Amino acid sequence: MRVALFTLVVATHTHGTTPDVAGGSGLLATVGHTTRYGFVAITVFVLFLGYSGRKVSPGVFWRRRFGQVVLPYLVWSVLYTVFLVWWDDSTPMPGAGELARDSVGSILTGDGRYHLYFLLISMQIYLLFPALQWLIHRTAGHHLELLAAAVTLQLGIFMFFDWPGATAVLGWSPQLHLWKAFPMYALFAVIGALLAVHFERIDAWVRANMPVVVGVAVLGCAYGLVGHLRDADAGIDSTRHSSPWNPQFLPLFVGALVLLYLVGMAWNDRRGSGNGPVGRIVSYGALRAFGVFAVHPMMIDVVYRVLPVDWMLDPIPRLRSAILTLIVLAASLLVVEVALRTPLSSALVARPRQPVRRRKTAHQAA
Repeated sequence: MRVALFTLVVATHTHGTTPDVAGGSGLLATVGHTTRYGFVAITVFVLFLGYSGRKVSPGVFWRRRFGQVVLPYLVWSVLYTVFLVWWDDSTPMPGAGELARDSVGSILTGDGRYHLYFLLISMQIYLLFPALQWLIHRTAGHHLELLAAAVTLQLGIFMFFDWPGATAVLGWSPQLHLWKAFPMYALFAVIGALLAVHFERIDAWVRANMPVVVGVAVLGCAYGLVGHLRDADAGIDSTRHSSPWNPQFLPLFVGALVLLYLVGMAWNDRRGSGNGPVGRIVSYGALRAFGVFAVHPMMIDVVYRVLPVDWMLDPIPRLRSAILTLIVLAASLLVVEVALRTPLSSALVARPRQPVRRRKTAHQAA
């Protein structure tokens, strides 16, 4: 599921740079917003599974988890701040002091690049994980009520963010930075936690009621997609009809996550030892997913600058986005492969340094 979501992130961001069929970019962008909510659910799910039945003090947990994300976040925030200024030929390169101030601002706001905000959200998940554990424990026996409360909270936040009068009430736009705060993702954190805590029961229920689960998930997706197309056809501004907090998209986000879970479940049932082609691809991608996520916006810029994209792809405009996505993925993976084998591996791709593989000579093989 994580590899699929990371791939969709790259596809969405790459597609957003192409002048494809009118409305297509907005539609994929709407579906692509599922990734941010899906990442929250999966992150919390994995944490609850990993720490199930284990007593770990908050201090130990925070040292372990923050160490995995803080350094890459700091490094990439600075790298993108410098890269974007250097990449822009229209403005002179600022001095070191100005770059340092801009880097600090990027770190504080998550605006080093359009995707780095999610690392801020990840840090909030780690910070609040002990509190979330306490909440799940204290509401034992009332988890359906907790889920209903989370749905209500999520829908209420979406409605407030989507309300045109919110700026007038607050005196500033709630979309400025509040969407990077943990409450915006509360429902999906609760979904991930409850799925882990009740995994066997939920898994058995899903398998016994598969047609109902698929049907409801598909209806949720259809409701959101039809709403998007209707609003786009009516000429509603794209910042609303493709908004990640438009209330009508909540069924789409939940439904798409459920369908992705079902695909992952089906694959997991059939993967055996995991040494098949798909299993090897997933294992390969899982190790490199964070690195691809971190570097892919830079690779989108590089691909457009280095390759004659218009000349290459204008004859096949309907395949333009798909081909560009493959090129960006390949370029990103190449950078990650190099980074994995350097002493900066942990800082750049949040993974331990990988050994350089050397081909065996005929003498060594013998």
